[in-house]
Amino acid sequence: MLKERVIMAYELSKTAHAGQKRKCTDLDYFTHPKAVARIIEKLEGSEDLIIASLLHDTVEDTDVTIEYIENMFGGYVASLVNEVTNKPSDKDKFQNNKLHMHWKFRQLSQEAFLLKLADRFHNVLFLERDASHSEEGISFIKYYRDQTQYVMKDLMSDIGFMPSIRQTTLYTQICLVIDFLELMY
Repeated sequence: MLKERVIMAYELSKTAHAGQKRKCTDLDYFTHPKAVARIIEKLEGSEDLIIASLLHDTVEDTDVTIEYIENMFGGYVASLVNEVTNKPSDKDKFQNNKLHMHWKFRQLSQEAFLLKLADRFHNVLFLERDASHSEEGISFIKYYRDQTQYVMKDLMSDIGFMPSIRQTTLYTQICLVIDFLELMY
């Protein structure tokens, strides 16, 4: 049974992302945070991690602030969302997005790392199943595939902690989908 805080986060994310679409599709954007939350739930993530997964793109892509998330869901959820949020100040440190993403993954706490892997896993599944096969869509698939290959290379040995079985499982699944995308595109 879903707890009240999870339902509140679900509704906030759904409302905040209303009208947004996934890149290269007609899918509502909210399908993404909902799917990431489901992945975390299946991995038996904590209630706070499920909530953070529902909200993981709200600060980056909507008017929701970290302060609002902290007031509604507490400091721990806000800190998880803040960790996975791409900040312009972080991107300015790097010449390219691949280097930024590799650096970003290595900075995360264990829980935020699991969330970021679930996010990346759903994104590569999306590319395989739902992205448009228009010229723009195929270009995006190749870009994201290449970026993910770069980020995943040596990632598990670069992080500052021993990966959990949940993290290793997601990592392996991401690499399998990326291998498939490389064959297809």
